[in-house]
Amino acid sequence: MAGETVPVPRLLARTHAIVARSGIRAATVEPQSPASAAGLRDGDVIVSLDEWPTAGVDDLHRLLDEDRIGRPAQLTVLRAMELKRLVVVPREAPKG
Repeated sequence: MAGETVPVPRLLARTHAIVARSGIRAATVEPQSPASAAGLRDGDVIVSLDEWPTAGVDDLHRLLDEDRIGRPAQLTVLRAMELKRLVVVPREAPKG
């Protein structure tokens, strides 16, 4: 998945009790990837992983350590005006 840091609109943050002021917009979700299998779509904004805020790409990288590989994790995303909870099972990135 390729993503970029974007602000979370204040109204949505208040409505859905989102702590982070920013999130990660999924720019490209690769087919056959864990993100795709979880139901993540291009344009979704990731705001947390297992209830840990993801204000930017660095936060997501830090949270996706080797201990999470193969273990289900809850991904919370904004899709348009709705808050969605998806289950993703991270896997090791292919070499190369």
